[in-house]
Amino acid sequence: MNTVRIIVGGIITLVITIAGTFAAVYASKILLESAPEDINYRVLEESSISVDDTSFAIANISVLNTGGEVSKDVVFTLRYGDGAKIERHSISAQDYLVSEISTEVNTNSITVTAKQLRPDDKFYLSLVASGTTVENPKISLVSSNSIGHEYSSETNFRNIEYENLFPIISSIFAIIFASLSLLALRKTPFFRRVTPASPNRTSTAFILTMIDEVQLASDLLKAEIAQRGAEPTALLNWGLIEGLQGNERLSKKLLNSGLWWKNNNHLKALYFFNKSLVELSKNNISESANLLKSAFSYKKHEISWYCTISSQIEIGAEKHEQIKKVTEQNGVVFEKTLPIE
Repeated sequence: MNTVRIIVGGIITLVITIAGTFAAVYASKILLESAPEDINYRVLEESSISVDDTSFAIANISVLNTGGEVSKDVVFTLRYGDGAKIERHSISAQDYLVSEISTEVNTNSITVTAKQLRPDDKFYLSLVASGTTVENPKISLVSSNSIGHEYSSETNFRNIEYENLFPIISSIFAIIFASLSLLALRKTPFFRRVTPASPNRTSTAFILTMIDEVQLASDLLKAEIAQRGAEPTALLNWGLIEGLQGNERLSKKLLNSGLWWKNNNHLKALYFFNKSLVELSKNNISESANLLKSAFSYKKHEISWYCTISSQIEIGAEKHEQIKKVTEQNGVVFEKTLPIE
């Protein structure tokens, strides 16, 4: 009887979710047709760690046009305090936007300019900063006709007539229903077993590894694992750190252990990328290049960003043609960030 209830409940949830999705798409179309130019930014990820008198911060930010008109001369600026330095950065966008975007980097600030952003166009900024003041950066966003703002869901409900609210309300009910179902599922042992822990400290440790702060990354990651336990991403990053520190046997065990969630392409990509870095550190260039190629085959966008912030890959591409060929074939562009004298 319980099995029947679960199956019926699952079918009902699926039907309502699909109906809600169609309603949300329809509502979005209405919103897009009625909305004026509207540019905004979203902070997708922001974390920091302090060691002695130095702090390290990572940030991932998207800038997008959620309005119904083209935004021209879009200028996004992020500025840290005077004691900060932007170590590395990367910009990613749709192919047709890349040629329309330019960046200007000073010691503690970065400005990204887009000639235009059409409705639904967006680009991503990822960066690593260090120094004494890397918290609460000042952000500004403007275009030739408007001032941008941090994304708010209220933006999407402007200028909507009451008769157009039905699909929006339908989608909200569908989302609520699905969320309640998910909350119920989260109480099951299976869900707790396959759901990874929060990746914030693990991600910070990974970024520190990319900028050659391997010992600092090791200390942070081991403290996180001691406190919360190790999910697959933490195991993979721990394996990378041990490999870079010359502990080959432990590195191999940790990297293999991190792949227990075998159907996750993100983990597969990270596994091959980390193994590539370990082999590169041992000067096994051909093996490193082949592993890097495998990593790109699973998650091209993520691995491209990892490459742009990795000093190991950048140096490897400068010294070795095989590494350079793999990165160039996948559109990786290394941008050196130097302070202005």
